[in-house]
Amino acid sequence: MKTITTLNNGNIYQMDIGEAIEIVQAYQRTNGFPGLLEAVIDMQDRVTLDELPIKQKVAFRRFMKDMSALFAPRESV
Repeated sequence: MKTITTLNNGNIYQMDIGEAIEIVQAYQRTNGFPGLLEAVIDMQDRVTLDELPIKQKVAFRRFMKDMSALFAPRESV
């Protein structure tokens, strides 16, 4: 289980990538976005404006961190 420290209050929340994906997908369904990409873009805007509940902010940050690592270029060996 990985942890994320929120920027506003310094509290530490534990969330694994599975839970983060579920929260992002629920956000997508609840807000009627046709795809995950549109939901993530909207979440990013709302995180910037501090308009999401803490749990959704943490889910967004975990999702972005793990997905960025997944798609990051790697050096060939």
